[in-house]
Parts: sequence; C-alpha cells; structure tokens
Amino acid sequence: MNTDIPLKTALKFTEPIDNVNFGNNILELRTKGFTTVKDVFEPDSVDAYVQEMEKDLVDDGHGSLQLPVDSDHAIAPILAPRIRQVMALAVSKPPYICHPTYLNEYLSVFKETPDAAELDPHDGWHKDGRHYIEGPVEPYFELATITFFFRDMKEEADGATQVVVGSHVTNANPYHGDGRVVSVKPRKQDALLWFSKVWHRWMPRRKEGKRYFFLYRFAPPLIENEIPTELPGARGRLWEATDDPALKFYLGGLYHGPK
Repeated sequence: MNTDIPLKTALKFTEPIDNVNFGNNILELRTKGFTTVKDVFEPDSVDAYVQEMEKDLVDDGHGSLQLPVDSDHAIAPILAPRIRQVMALAVSKPPYICHPTYLNEYLSVFKETPDAAELDPHDGWHKDGRHYIEGPVEPYFELATITFFFRDMKEEADGATQVVVGSHVTNANPYHGDGRVVSVKPRKQDALLWFSKVWHRWMPRRKEGKRYFFLYRFAPPLIENEIPTELPGARGRLWEATDDPALKFYLGGLYHGPK
C-alpha cells in the first residue's frame, strides 16, 4: 500500500490493522506498557529504505551516527497507516479519543560492539519523562513512543530492547527481583510501541552490522501547554506541502505555519 503523501521514500506501507488485532495491540499496550505493531511495512522495502537512508547519515561526534531531521527518511516511518492508526488510542483516555501530535525524535545508528560484555542485570535501566512526579497511578499517559529497529531481532545479541512488564502501572522494577523482564524482538517490518513510564533498557548489538534505533514521541495536543512555533526539516516541508488537515495535525498539533 502506498499513499498520496508528497514524500519520497522506499518504504511501502501495509493496510491498516483489522479490528481484532488492533484491539489486541491497544489492550496489550495499556496492560503491559508496550506492544509490537506487526507488518507496518513490506519487508523488502525496509532493506531498500535502509540502503537509501544510510546515504544521509552524519557522524554525531560521539561514536555513532545520526539521521538529520531535514532528511525525508527521518519522517517516512511514522507516516505508515498502521502507526497513525494506533497512535490516537495510545495517547487517549477512553471514551475520549484525541488526535496525537508528533512531539520529537531520536534517530541514531550505533556501531556493532561484538566484544561487549553481557550487561549486568541492574545496569542501564531507566524511565523517560516525569515518572518520579506522576507515579504508577494512571495507565494513560501524555507520552507514547514508537521505535523502529529495521532489523530482525531474533536474540538479545541482535540489540534487542528489554522492558519490565507492567511497570508503568505498578511498582515492579528490575532492581529487587519483583519485575518480569522480557526482551522484545520485533522483525524489521514491525514497530515497538511503548509508554515512556515503563522500565526499559537497550542492549548492545554484539553481531556484525549497525544497530538502528529510530525513536519518535507523540503526545495529545497541548499536553505541554504550548503550541509549536516551528516544525523542523522534512516535518515542516511535509506540513506545508499537504492539504490533508488530519496529517497537518498529526505532524504539528495546532501549528499554523509561517505568517
């Protein structure tokens, strides 16, 4: 499936999720704190996308690579119909459904570290955002994160992400042995959707090849009590190019463009 979005990308999108699997994704997200959105892209198109995307990578000066937000490749993954479909309920509290707004991104490519030691069970764990203020009370949060790896994650050595199941709504944690730790292993055509308040950590890639880590955060409009004053790079160009009001809102909340 392709759309009429005015953006050049090798990614080929699939049809929206059927109602049963869509409901399962949302239920799993709310109860576990994460879910794998399957078959977001056609598998062969992911390889073509990575090949083109790598031409735009730049050295970040800290030993890894970054994809500039000015690149069309930076915005392409979140335009998939399945991503747009799940994000609305990911940042909403039923029965009210709000349109999600693309907040920010972290687009990094890490070099493989075949000699990396096995991680200590207690190292690297963290939560994002203001979890220390909000506490594990409300299962619907202002931030939902979608992550793409563009590789088949078959084992931890591939650079999988670990999470503590349900730690967004309970006091379960990775430090006292009371949290169930799982390694999430999506395929290259899948995406990992998760709440920033779940305990998580990323694993180094101990195999040949780079570790792709493209992370995008979404929020309900005005959750930060402000209206965007600019939309950087490809995001801003697409906002200006499209006549679709829903896509404009998805990209920039209540942003009205330059005057």
